[in-house]
Amino acid sequence: NMARQRVRFRGRFFLLVLGMIGFLALAIVLVVRRGGYAEARYGDVTGTIQTSGAIVRDESTVYTEAYEKIIFSVVEGQTVQTGAQIAQVFKRGYQDESMVTLLRLQREIYEYQKSVIGADAAAGLTEIENSIAAVEAQIRECARGDGAYDMLALEQSLKNLQAERATYLQANVQADGTLTSLYNSLTEQETALTNWTRDIVNSAGPGVISFYFDGYERVLNAAQLDTINASLLKSVLSGGNTASATASTTETPLYRLVQNTRWYLAFLTDGDDPMRTVAGEQYYVVFDDYSTLTYQATALEPIVTTSSVVNILEFNVDIGNFLDVRTVKATVTRSAQGVMVPVDAIWFEEGVPMLEVESGDTSYRIAVNVLAADEDNAVVTPRNAGDALVSGQKVIKP
Repeated sequence: NMARQRVRFRGRFFLLVLGMIGFLALAIVLVVRRGGYAEARYGDVTGTIQTSGAIVRDESTVYTEAYEKIIFSVVEGQTVQTGAQIAQVFKRGYQDESMVTLLRLQREIYEYQKSVIGADAAAGLTEIENSIAAVEAQIRECARGDGAYDMLALEQSLKNLQAERATYLQANVQADGTLTSLYNSLTEQETALTNWTRDIVNSAGPGVISFYFDGYERVLNAAQLDTINASLLKSVLSGGNTASATASTTETPLYRLVQNTRWYLAFLTDGDDPMRTVAGEQYYVVFDDYSTLTYQATALEPIVTTSSVVNILEFNVDIGNFLDVRTVKATVTRSAQGVMVPVDAIWFEEGVPMLEVESGDTSYRIAVNVLAADEDNAVVTPRNAGDALVSGQKVIKP
């Protein structure tokens, strides 16, 4: 039998084993914390987002039944109150001969009144006629493309002056048998025409009128902000007008009534991009191609998913050029001072920016708001009131 040999381990061996265990532990820590450490410090950062976005308005769309023709009483961009007449709609089946007959009667009455008017009343008529002639000249100029006039506004002005003239003549010319007969015929024709027409009166409250539609009025609306998502925005920005403009085939959009001092810009950033908006913070926006002004806006709560962030900025100034614009290019800027960390120390959990912060021998994870980020650094604050982040604290890079 072979004699059993007793193996004795010396102290040097134990030291070697302990050293190897320590090395392996350090290697594991280095693997886990391969990004190393950084120190949070006080600083300031200016973050910029170059983006394309969608204008969202606080507006209501007024619809009407299908019609044969329409005559508007207001112009694009006009401010209207409740009760203001917006348009006159001519129902299906209406024939223009009815209007031709009415206009012929009005002309016949006017010619007869002019032939019998007294000298004193003629002076007042001349004044109105001169105003009519001036507007007619502007309409001809506009039709040639020479004048910077709004054709609808000119037509409305002409209509008002002609009504003023008719009222003046009826008040200042004594009605004889011929005029009385003509007046009766005119009343009959107006009554007949009323059966074919409907006056559209504004009942949606005060606001600014617009007649432009793109089909997104119902889904991109201040009342539907929480339903805006990335796929909708991408569809709008790619020009794919897939939204339904009307609730049914029997109604037609007639006009939009816009609250002109409250509107929004909605735009996308990537779910792993630290620079995005934070609710309640102020941002500065410049819109390419539309204005040289710098607008100030307040961020609403963004809609965050793993892949994207829907950012929404609210503006409380006159909507101006954006009354009938949907897609814009914009530069959004935010400068912030506070606790600053390197951008590469930030990681994301379901789209939410996170930091791992060291405290003594332990570390813990906190969700943060990124107030501003550039290529290197970001100014951040804890999302939750119970979490602390101060200058001098160590953060662990992922």
